[in-house]
Amino acid sequence: MNHKQLFIIVSIFLLFSAFLNAAAQPYNITGTWTFGPNGEKWTFTKTSPDGYAAKESGFGNAKGTAKVTGSDFRLDFTFAGGSGYFQGKIAEDGLSISTTRYYDGARFVFRRSSIPENSNSSAVTPIPPTPTPTALPSADSAFSLSGSWQFGPGGEYWTFTSSPDGTWQAQEHGFSNAKGIAKVTGSDFRLEFNSAHGSGYFEGKIAEDGQSISTTRYYDGAKFVFRRIFITEDNNSSAVTPIPPQVPIAQPTTKFSLEGNWQFGQGGEYWTFNSNPDGTYRAQEHGFGSAKGTAKVTGSDFRLDFTFAGGSGYFLGKIAEDGQSISTTRYHDGTRFVFKKIK
Repeated sequence: MNHKQLFIIVSIFLLFSAFLNAAAQPYNITGTWTFGPNGEKWTFTKTSPDGYAAKESGFGNAKGTAKVTGSDFRLDFTFAGGSGYFQGKIAEDGLSISTTRYYDGARFVFRRSSIPENSNSSAVTPIPPTPTPTALPSADSAFSLSGSWQFGPGGEYWTFTSSPDGTWQAQEHGFSNAKGIAKVTGSDFRLEFNSAHGSGYFEGKIAEDGQSISTTRYYDGAKFVFRRIFITEDNNSSAVTPIPPQVPIAQPTTKFSLEGNWQFGQGGEYWTFNSNPDGTYRAQEHGFGSAKGTAKVTGSDFRLDFTFAGGSGYFLGKIAEDGQSISTTRYHDGTRFVFKKIK
């Protein structure tokens, strides 16, 4: 082998090694990233070649640690209400991260709002603002959300007020007083929200008559139909026009009784239900978090809304034909339980 051949082989080896080192170099996420509709953000500080200390501000002041492996992203966090983690992928340009939060299943896109000027400095360079987006359709050129829309069996509802940019300011009443921003594109509906219990979004389709919206809530996977109950006559006026009431569909006679104790946990945890004059049930949980709430039975459908020291949520399920068990999902964390009547 002559010197020229040796030089070529060494050059190829060095170039290939440089390529491998560059490919193995993870994205640097040091800096600030917004993730919520109201400017909530995470700030990451590098602690190792692929590790970061993480601090959230604007929502629950969570803290945690993040790790970047190639384009894979994971952020483990704790806050006053519990703990969880985000997992996702960093975009090729390194300016956004598509994530899922495995605390409640909500999806977020982290968008970089500052870049460190160098790894040894705390100074950051703001991301140049993106061009002014194309104006969204006005409320008149799409379905109008103005007014109030009932979505919960207990009368819970959302109120929407139009914004100059074509979106809608949203306020929820009767459940957790969530706030958010809604957008209508043709008949497509999306509502992003924050509440004391977390954040998430609804997506769905507006009916042709504009009086209902079939949605899925991507906070817990629950499905809802929003039904318009008031229309705002004038965006500058508080006057509203009631929607003519529809003839109610007769509800099936309730044949099941919850009265008594129902075991639901492997450690013997159970709920006690006592009937109220209005047909609902007072609910008290024993053996876990001493939660309290109100249960309702409609036909074989079961719902239990509860609060406890760590937050709130609800169970939805079906009562078995023999009335001795209830197959439920807990929409606080998505866990499934079977309530079994204690003899």
